Amino acid sequence: MKTKMTLREWLPLIGMTISAFLVNTSEFMPIGLLTDISNEFHMTEAQAGVMITAYSWTVTLLSLPLMLLVCRIQPKKLLLGTLSVFAVCQVLSVISSGFTFLVTYWCGVCTFHFLGDRITGCSSGCGERASVKGS
Repeated sequence: MKTKMTLREWLPLIGMTISAFLVNTSEFMPIGLLTDISNEFHMTEAQAGVMITAYSWTVTLLSLPLMLLVCRIQPKKLLLGTLSVFAVCQVLSVISSGFTFLVTYWCGVCTFHFLGDRITGCSSGCGERASVKGS
C-alpha cells in the first residue's frame, strides 16, 4: 500500500485548493467591502448593494442553462476555461472605471460560480441519473 504521495500527485490537489480559496474569497470579499465600494463611487450602501443583488440574480437565472450548455465538456478543459474567464473578469473589475462596469465584470465572475459541482464531479452530467453503488 502506497502511503507517500509524489509531487506530481500533490500539484493538482494544491492547484484545486488554491483555486477554491480564490474563488470563495472573491465571492465574499465584495460583501465585506460594500462600505468602501459605496464610498469610492459616492453612493449609499444600499445603492452599492445592487451589486450583490445583481450577482445573486445572475447566478439564479444562468445556473441551469449554463450547466446544460457545458455538461458535455471535459472537466479539465472546463476548469481551465472557467478559471481563465474568472481571472479576466477579476482583472477587469479591479481596473473598472465606474460602478456599472464593476457590476458587469463581477457578474462575469459569478457566471461561472455554479460550475464547481460540474468540475468536481458532484453532478451526474447531462440528464443522466446518478447511479448508486450496489443498485
